[in-house]
Order: sequence, then C-alpha cells, then structure tokens
Amino acid sequence: MREQHAEASLISGCYNQPDWTAVSSLTLLDDQSGVYEGSCVTAAKVMNTQQRLRLTVDGAAVTVNVRIVGTGPRVLFVHGWNHSGEIWQLVQEELGTDYETVAIDLPGFGASPPLERRAIALAAYARILSVTATKLSNERPLFGIVADSLGAVLTLTCFEELALTSDRFLLSGCPARGLPRGLKALGGKGVISASLRLLQVIPSSISMKAARILALGTVHRLKDVHPIVVRALLDTDPLTSEILYRELCAVRGLPIQRLLPTNRVVILRGQHDRIATQEASNALAAQLGARLVELPGVGHTPMIEDAPQYATVLRALLAEKGAP
Repeated sequence: MREQHAEASLISGCYNQPDWTAVSSLTLLDDQSGVYEGSCVTAAKVMNTQQRLRLTVDGAAVTVNVRIVGTGPRVLFVHGWNHSGEIWQLVQEELGTDYETVAIDLPGFGASPPLERRAIALAAYARILSVTATKLSNERPLFGIVADSLGAVLTLTCFEELALTSDRFLLSGCPARGLPRGLKALGGKGVISASLRLLQVIPSSISMKAARILALGTVHRLKDVHPIVVRALLDTDPLTSEILYRELCAVRGLPIQRLLPTNRVVILRGQHDRIATQEASNALAAQLGARLVELPGVGHTPMIEDAPQYATVLRALLAEKGAP
C-alpha cells in the first residue's frame, strides 16, 4: 500500500453521507435463467472461486465467467473495454473477506466466449448485464455494483433494471458523452481487430512489450502497467473489441434519469484520465445528482494504478447508512 497521498476536498454530493474522513487521500470532486459450473482455488489472502454462469438472454445462450472472492455482502464488478474481471483482482484483495466480490468477464473478454457477430452491440451487452445482475441478486441480494468505463456505460444504459437489484453504485472512468475526438480515429474499420490479432500471433516476448506500450493509452505511468492489463488485452476477442469501440465512438450522451432518493452513486475518475474527462465527469455527476471523486496521480485504470484508494472509496460507499 502506498504511503503518501494527496489531501482530500469535497466537490459535490447530494445525499447524507457517512464519515468519509477515511477517504483522506482523495479529491472528492430469466426465461432469464442461469446455472453455475466451476472450481475453487485458494489464494494467499482469501478464497478465490472461478465459475461459469450460463444464461439465456433474448432467447440465446450466453456464458459469463465470474471470479468470486471473499464472503459477506455481495458486490458485483463490471470491467471496461479490453479488460476482464481480473482487472478487479487488486481491489478484491483489498476488500478481503469483508465482502463477497463477484467480478464478471463480459462476452468476448477474459474467459467468456464471444457472442455471434450479429449479436455484438452495446444494447445486447446491457441486457446481458441486467440478466446477470438479476440472476445473482435472486440468489443473494446485491449490496453494490461497481462498473468501469464500458461497464459504466452499460450500467447507465440499463440503470432502471439494475436499480431493482442494488441501491449503491460506483461508476469509474465513464465516457458518458462518448470518446474524445482524438481517440475516434482508432475506430476505423479493421484497425483495432487487426492490431489485436497481430498481438495475439507474434512471439509472446514481443507482444507483451507491445501491449505494455499500448496500455499507456489508459494508464498514466508506464510503471503502473500491471501484467493484468496486458493479459486482458491479449485475451480480448478482436472482433468484439472493434465493434463495441465503434459503438462507443458513436455515443453522444446517455438517457440518464436523476437518481431515486434511495440510490447512492459515486462517480470516480483518475486525475489524468484522458477518456473520462473532467468536464464529462462533472456533467454526469450533476445529471445524476451523484458524488464525484477524483483519484490523484492516476489515469483510466484507477483500480490497478491505485487499488488501495479505489477500495477506500468503495468501502466508504458501502458503509453508508443502511449497511448490514
């Protein structure tokens, strides 16, 4: 855990809060049915289980890989573009056994098989997330939902359904107004899929180095490019990545309704995030009436670049009035 962090200051918030002084280092700015199969391994700190959740969504079979760590109230984690559920590993370890953290691999990422080409769309992924959350909450109540980047966009897209499963949300790195103009050039037909296919066929010694360099598009400092980020990039289905990226490029804003009084939402961004800009994050927090938190010294992958502080923000949210 890092020893020194910046001072905290409150920027915005709309609901009664708990003691947030613990966040001292931050700038606060079916037929939807499913079955499990999997195995369990013991990690150094907590029990780590990997399972496959088999769902029926819009009449089609969908397989979602899940990583479950810890015990206690259940919290769902949803990763971003070209990441996987493994991206949450460091945060899951920070939370230890206080919560049962369930990190999913969206189809085409991590260990979850891709959808058929015609089925790949942001709307379809939002429905998959909704069905997954509903299935998990039917087994045990979801105490919170944590979603990053693409996952945050999907969460906002199906927020009404997800609000029925949980009342606490932490959304990080959310490009709610779409991707910055300079990044849209990557959305040209075949650019992303060809690049990923090349990375996945060249010798691993070269691909790992190249992937580390590419990761600098989201990570602020090269030293913070964790092997988890590199592995996720190399495990991503190229076609899934390209189609979803093109759809993210077309996003101009999301139809977001103001929160219900029972909802508790935190919008989190890294100080140096070039994708979820400060202006867009401010606007999203104001639109939702949510709290905005900015982590100093990190980019678009704060759960990797500063997992202890990410976990601190999440703990504060989960500890608000009404916690078990």
